[in-house]
Amino acid sequence: MRIFVGLFVFCAGFWIASNNHLHQGVEMYFDWVAVYLVLCGTGAVMIMNRPVFRFDHVIYYFFLNLFKRRQNNKKFVGMIQEYIQRKTLPPKKSLEQTLFVEGIEMIDLGLSEESLESIIFSRFNNYRKKINMIGLWMKKAAKYPPAFGLAGTVIGLIHIMGGLAEGVDIKEIGVRMGVALVATLYGVVLSNILLSPLGEFVIESIKFEEEKVEILVSALLLVKKQSNLIEIQEVLNSYLDQKDKINLLKDHSIGVA
Repeated sequence: MRIFVGLFVFCAGFWIASNNHLHQGVEMYFDWVAVYLVLCGTGAVMIMNRPVFRFDHVIYYFFLNLFKRRQNNKKFVGMIQEYIQRKTLPPKKSLEQTLFVEGIEMIDLGLSEESLESIIFSRFNNYRKKINMIGLWMKKAAKYPPAFGLAGTVIGLIHIMGGLAEGVDIKEIGVRMGVALVATLYGVVLSNILLSPLGEFVIESIKFEEEKVEILVSALLLVKKQSNLIEIQEVLNSYLDQKDKINLLKDHSIGVA
C-alpha cells in the first residue's frame, strides 16, 4: 500500500507543478519514442541479467506482499497463542504460518530440538536468499533507465540536427528539443520512483519476516520441551510492546501438549 501512496503523491506533485505553476498540460511530457527506448531498453537488460528463479513464484510473492497488510507481532503471537490454548493450527497462507504448521508436524514426528531448529532456519534461509536475489536484481536494474533515457535524448538531438539541416523554424526546434529531453525524464522517474523503491521494498519485506521466524522457532522449542504456560507467556511477551502483552493464564485448565 505504501508504494501506491508514494506513487500518488509523486503524480499529484507532478500534476500541480505542471498545471498550476508551469501552466502546461501533462501531455507535454508524453512521447512514444521515449517510452519505447526507456522501457524496452531497461526490459532487455533485466532479461539478460535475470537470475535463475521461477518467474511465477516471483510474481506471486511480489504482488502478495504489495497488496497485503503486514501482520504485526501481536497478530502473529496471537496465532501461536491460539495453538497453545486450543490446538488450532493456522492455514498455510503466509511463510510464517507454513513454517509453524510444518514445525508442529515435525514435533509430532519426534524430531529433536536441534533438528527442528536447523530445518526451520534452513528453509527460511533458502527462501530469504531467493527473495534477496530478486530485490538486488531490481535495484541493479535501476541503474539502466537513466542511461536509456540519455540515449533517447541523443536520438532526439540527432533529430534536431536533421531539422536544422532542413531549415525548420525555431519553434519546431524548440518542440523537438522538449521531446528529446522527455526521454531523460522517463529514465530518472523509472529508476528512482519505481525500480529502486520496489527493490528496497522486496529486501525490506524479508527482513520483516525474519523476526517472525525467530518468534516461531522460540515458540516451537517451548512446545517441544513441554514448557509451562508462564515460561511460554514470558518468552512470547518479550517480542511484544507493553500494551500488546498476552496472558496465557486466564484459563488454568489449559496445558501444553
